[in-house]
Amino acid sequence: MPTRGSNRAARLLRLATLLAAGPRTAADLARQLGVSPRTLQRDLEELPELGHDLERDGRRYRQRAGATALDPVEALAVHTATRLLVHHTRINERGYRTALTKLANQLPEPARAYLHASVADLETLTSEGSRTLDQVAQAWFEGRVLRFDYRAPIGSKKPHRNDLDVYFVEISPANLAPYVIGYERSYFREIRTFALDRMTHVRVLDEHYEVPDDFDPHAYLASAWGIVAGPPLEVRLRFRHDVAHRVQERRHRNLRIDHTTDTGDLLVTVTTGQDKNGLPIDLLPWIYAFGPGVEVLAPERVRDHVRRQLRDAAAAYDA
Repeated sequence: MPTRGSNRAARLLRLATLLAAGPRTAADLARQLGVSPRTLQRDLEELPELGHDLERDGRRYRQRAGATALDPVEALAVHTATRLLVHHTRINERGYRTALTKLANQLPEPARAYLHASVADLETLTSEGSRTLDQVAQAWFEGRVLRFDYRAPIGSKKPHRNDLDVYFVEISPANLAPYVIGYERSYFREIRTFALDRMTHVRVLDEHYEVPDDFDPHAYLASAWGIVAGPPLEVRLRFRHDVAHRVQERRHRNLRIDHTTDTGDLLVTVTTGQDKNGLPIDLLPWIYAFGPGVEVLAPERVRDHVRRQLRDAAAAYDA
């Protein structure tokens, strides 16, 4: 249970983070921290004793920015990673904002200012769903069972109660949505993947677990195009010459170019996971994005599925 001292230490750390992000008034700081003006003033007086160099400009306080320890290429790597995190963050969650703020403070200008502006934009988003993130983080890092109701997008579509030993949290490269991978102990009794957006009634149980030593998330996801790690499926595709450059420029690790025809078409093989219906549900949106520039050659069930989907889509326009 957090003590009064630990809560104050956490508040001082957050105050220093806010001040490092840029000038702020005392009223704004007190509002952000949820404290009285008198408490805030005491905290401001204590920060210099803890090694934080503060300065005041009129009614605004700020922490003097130190030089970044990152070289230019490292700074660019952190910047690109934070851009992905910004695009992934779809809700106003305090932990995400403070993490981004701390990363921003390590960046040189102008990347620092741009990231601080992105953090400010996150405050305008809804906070709905932030509790799910909090609960998942607590369950994983404390090794406690996560209980939730889950409505799968296929099957009966009825919500099921699940008790999960969280092994790994992954961001899908296809849609940047967060997923949890772990052993589901009450309904499926196997390793499963769950989207955080589909979880409801989430809570952390007192029961503890340990991640098995032989669980390797990279090996588990090796056959996945996105996040579906079902039995591996090889899908053969033909890309027309006028879209071939798009395939070659950004090649996925599970894509192999088998042959280039005389006309410039590409014949490729993609390894991907499949759902219980034998379909590569992670791969299908990528295929559809090429429109008439791609043809599914095999397996036949995938070719038939894509053919039906495209016919239904064309029928909607014909109508």
